[in-house]
Amino acid sequence: MKRARRSITAISIAALMGSVLVAAPAGATFPGQEGNIVWASNTEQTGPSDPVYGDIFLSSPDGTGVVNLTQTPNDSDMWPAISPDGNTVAFSSDRNGNMDLFLMDLETLSVSPLPATDADEGWSAFSPDGSELAYAEISALGWTIKVLDLASGTKRTLEAGWHPNWSPDGSEIAYVGPGDGGNEVYVVDSQGGTPDNLTDSPNVYEFAPDWSPDGGSIIYSSDEGTMFEDVNLWIVDAGGVSAERVTDLAGWESEPGFSPEGDRIVFTRSPDPFNNPGGQSIVIANLDGSNLTPVYDSESIEDHPQWQVQGGGGGDKTQTAVYAAVKKKPTKVKVIGYIEPAITGAEVKVTYYKKKDGVFKPLQTKEPVTDSAGTFAAAFKRKKPGKCMVTADYYGNDQYEASGTEVRFKC
Repeated sequence: MKRARRSITAISIAALMGSVLVAAPAGATFPGQEGNIVWASNTEQTGPSDPVYGDIFLSSPDGTGVVNLTQTPNDSDMWPAISPDGNTVAFSSDRNGNMDLFLMDLETLSVSPLPATDADEGWSAFSPDGSELAYAEISALGWTIKVLDLASGTKRTLEAGWHPNWSPDGSEIAYVGPGDGGNEVYVVDSQGGTPDNLTDSPNVYEFAPDWSPDGGSIIYSSDEGTMFEDVNLWIVDAGGVSAERVTDLAGWESEPGFSPEGDRIVFTRSPDPFNNPGGQSIVIANLDGSNLTPVYDSESIEDHPQWQVQGGGGGDKTQTAVYAAVKKKPTKVKVIGYIEPAITGAEVKVTYYKKKDGVFKPLQTKEPVTDSAGTFAAAFKRKKPGKCMVTADYYGNDQYEASGTEVRFKC
């Protein structure tokens, strides 16, 4: 039987030693050409004991072709990490009780569980060769970094901490651990050893490290001693020298990740995190923080962005786009759309939602097949009054990339 759902706030507060809820980090960035961006989208809590529901999403860097990969509206799917080849996503989910680790094949969207424990597991990151997964496990003693061999299932324990992230050559792991009045970013040999304090900033909370694809620097978030009044991005060389601020904006900039080419960064932006936590979105910028460009924003909390290496989940497939429109009739809602370029016989997953208690809840799903012109249609019984949404997702095949769209309207 599924146990009572734990609040993700409770898990994160434990990680931050009872202080403030802070988002999870981006995972490792592997070198290559820029592909899609994967992230988690979570509902907003109105109280510390309220459950958080979330799904894993994918889109192109310009925010088009948004696809809901997990579609589990009553579960918390969080903290995605992309494999070096870009074909697999590791994530945490409470679908079986507590937060356990799962793998999703981006070609088939099939999900398989990793060995589960009674503990909560999260913040995973693939090793550069894809053979191991570093993650954080919480127990009565706090968070601990562990490494799982994906083939054998054997594990090794590293240090007390969370937010692990591999160096591009696989020799080291950066992570966040307790410091003097705050958190520090540490680096330790991936096989174990004595960690080095990379940031060494007493009374400052620093978190969410990500290695550059060339291994020469690490980007991370810091509250700069403001007790989270402001959180900015900083970058430091891998030896812990010459730290420089990347962003200098009001609010929170966190969870940074390098692009596979190493010339841009993706991160979360929350201009007013205390009064409008649902205003957290995914953005892209140059390495100096300039040219701030939105990727995706919704009424949910966008979280934990990951930049995929091009070719993952489809190689050099043909890009697609899904378009849809809603026609409202007295007793039904009709969805009419098409895929571009036109694909004959493609199955499109169309889901009808209605907003309840601030969250869009799925009411019905249909799977129409496109005709020779690439068009599809689906009809649903109209639910009114209120706010409604329709999503249309095409999951791709060996030739075509996945894509999707959503339409929000008054019921």
